[in-house]
This record gives sequence, structure tokens and C-alpha cells, in this order.
Amino acid sequence: MSYTTARRDGAWHVIDAETDQIVQTAGAGPAGAEAAATALARWNARASGPAADLRAWRKAQGLTQGALAAKLGVFWITVQRWESGARAVPPFLHLALKYLEEHPS
Repeated sequence: MSYTTARRDGAWHVIDAETDQIVQTAGAGPAGAEAAATALARWNARASGPAADLRAWRKAQGLTQGALAAKLGVFWITVQRWESGARAVPPFLHLALKYLEEHPS
């Protein structure tokens, strides 16, 4: 997943490069361009690292956030927060995911 910026309808936006959908509107003019560049850095950082790895693993396993949460014994919002980057992915989570891979139920 990657993102880019574009000016559409007089405003600057962050765009999902794969779907061409606007994911965030930053505003118009030079201030909008600067805000879009800042937002772009955040969106691209979200698209890589532990949060993106977790999302990719979950999708590869065919699990929803709720299904993964149930298997881990956490609330679905916890998985959503990990994947969105609102909360750090626990450093030991890879062990639980490996266990789930080896013991599907």
C-alpha cells in the first residue's frame, strides 16, 4: 500500500495510489500542500512496519479484525488500534501469530 498527494477540486488530498481514492483532505493553497505533504508522510509510515505487517498477516489468513481479536483474547478495537498505528503492536505478538498459524482452529 502506498500513497501520494494530488490537487483535486481546488484542494490538496492524500490519495491511495492503488485505488485512487482520497483518504485525507488537507486543504487549499500552499498551506494545504504543506499539510498534504505532512499527512502523506504519516500515511506512508502507516503503510509499512509492524502495523502493516499485522494487517497483511491477518488478511492473508482470511481473518477479520474481530475474528483475530477473538483468537487473541482481546477486543476487536485493540486489533484496529494496532493496525491503524494508534497503539504500538506488542513486541511479542509475532509469537502468538506464529502459534495461530501452527494451530489453526
